[in-house]
Amino acid sequence: MVIGTELNSLEGDPRWTDLAAYARTLFSGETGYAFNWDVFVHTTVRMPVDRVGVDAYPELPLPDDASVEELAAGWNAWLDRRARGTIPGLLLYEVGAPAQDGIYRHPANPNNGGPVNEVVQQRWFTAACRMARERALAGLYWWRVDFHVDPSTVDPLRDRHESFAGRAAEQTIRDCFSTWRAVR
Repeated sequence: MVIGTELNSLEGDPRWTDLAAYARTLFSGETGYAFNWDVFVHTTVRMPVDRVGVDAYPELPLPDDASVEELAAGWNAWLDRRARGTIPGLLLYEVGAPAQDGIYRHPANPNNGGPVNEVVQQRWFTAACRMARERALAGLYWWRVDFHVDPSTVDPLRDRHESFAGRAAEQTIRDCFSTWRAVR
């Protein structure tokens, strides 16, 4: 159970210890906290949870035609600012990017008004999966599925740009999980 997410200004508050302890009286499974991408790589705050993760939207100064290799190197350079090598306890609670031009520079900002570009989204997802596998991360969750859209009627050209449903990135997700065994 994630007891908090992206609460930058509250991280480090001593009351987290009591909240985490209370959560454990209600829930016997793993507790977690998701740092926001913009503070994760440099924070020294320790959260009193079983698993720390990040909503991962690193800003990479790369053009729309960047290769998967360039994107994976960018993901690794971003994560290297936190720790080098394998990080088996780390969970990526959100990995996503809109299917539109310019997202590598600002993946957390959906719908910039541009046309759909499935290739940039697919490459972003492929690079994230590659980096997560190579660094033996605990796992990752993909962002975003819109529950207001019927999966059988998805329209990749008209639906929200940040969704991967019905787009090339959907197959990328299948491929990622079919070839990678996350740490359990």
